[in-house]
Amino acid sequence: PERLDIPRYIEFIKSARYTESLTVIHERNPLSSVCGRVCVRFCEFACRRAKLDDPVSIKHLKRFVSDVEMDAAVKNYDPVVKIAPGAPKIAVIGAGPAGMTAAYHLLLQGYPVDIFEALGEPGGMAAMGIPDYRLPREVLRAEFETLQQMGVQIHYGQLLGRDFTLEGLREKGYGAVFVAIGAQKGSMLGIAGEEQAPAGYFPGIEFLRYVNLKLPIETGKTAVVVGGGNVAMDCSRSALRLGVEQVHLLYRRTRDEMPADREEIHDAEEEGVQFHFLTHPVRVVTVDGRITGVECVRMELGEADASGRRRPVAVQGSEFILECDMLIPAIGQKVDSDCLAGACCPELTRWNTLKVDPDTLQTSVEGVFAGGDCVSGPATLIEAMAAGFRVSHSIDQYLREGRVTLTEDERLSRVFRAVSAIDEDNVDRLGSGVR
Repeated sequence: PERLDIPRYIEFIKSARYTESLTVIHERNPLSSVCGRVCVRFCEFACRRAKLDDPVSIKHLKRFVSDVEMDAAVKNYDPVVKIAPGAPKIAVIGAGPAGMTAAYHLLLQGYPVDIFEALGEPGGMAAMGIPDYRLPREVLRAEFETLQQMGVQIHYGQLLGRDFTLEGLREKGYGAVFVAIGAQKGSMLGIAGEEQAPAGYFPGIEFLRYVNLKLPIETGKTAVVVGGGNVAMDCSRSALRLGVEQVHLLYRRTRDEMPADREEIHDAEEEGVQFHFLTHPVRVVTVDGRITGVECVRMELGEADASGRRRPVAVQGSEFILECDMLIPAIGQKVDSDCLAGACCPELTRWNTLKVDPDTLQTSVEGVFAGGDCVSGPATLIEAMAAGFRVSHSIDQYLREGRVTLTEDERLSRVFRAVSAIDEDNVDRLGSGVR
């Protein structure tokens, strides 16, 4: 998604020229250590070596060179950042992967950048939605330190709609605004008893936020996690680390159809997570406002749906109760659009995401751009970063020329995607945790 020159940086690794390799990576990707740990590997799925045996381990090579050089890179980093005299300031809302990437490239283009972040640290969903055992927070902080050395100004504890507004930013003189607020709310299962929010009920993304912020969680002995993506794996493995004795994972399709990374599935099983395939929850069982179990039904595969996969159908009379005292639905995320209310609110889609021009990422509000999960819905970290890279060029063109057009690079990319070696729709987006 970021159009990184992979062959060139691998050649430098091959020659033990690690600094040069990291320099190539940083031409497009300011979060190399992060991607080396949690990227879903679009590049490896498209690697032609797989036609012979196995794809080149591009992700792990990126992690290797980043980890080897990161300490020296942060200490000795001397970026060529020259803020142009009179260059308009740019506001980036959200310090997640999209926001950080946009800020990085805008700084390199000579613009002063202010980031407004609702939390007390950078990373967005990469920090709040991915457990430490997969992505240590110090890695994210080290990557962000580079941005600070480049001159970015970050304002923590600033929530859009509460502490500032889009209209207020324009009144303060910001030439353009990039909205990168992510998809912060968990999706509900839509089953009986869920609406009562009984004790022991934790939406998956909220559960991971509590884990990452090290907030107290009242755990029980048995947890049921619902979902088949990486977020479900993260919730399951995190619950075990919190001391939950048994973790049951319910997925309504088969193992082969799980969108989670194969490594994550394997590791969850190794750690003791019990998988229940072709199983779907239909009711939350409670006593005195506390979860005591989940009523489930067995499923079988019926006719193919619009995605081409066989649709799960409930087996009549197969209902059973799975006893538990924790229920963690991890079936997706959605955008919290309440913060966008106001006179300067961009237009939203019917999915409650921000509506943008697909070519330029401009919203319906003049000078306001958007990208990442708040536009695409929950996707992958690398796709959010790609949106940040694209929007940096759109904002630059907007400020220089007063209009934005599709770049020649993007035109060529669309041609290449049409004949791509990989069907990007088959890559897990809902379960990536970056979302």
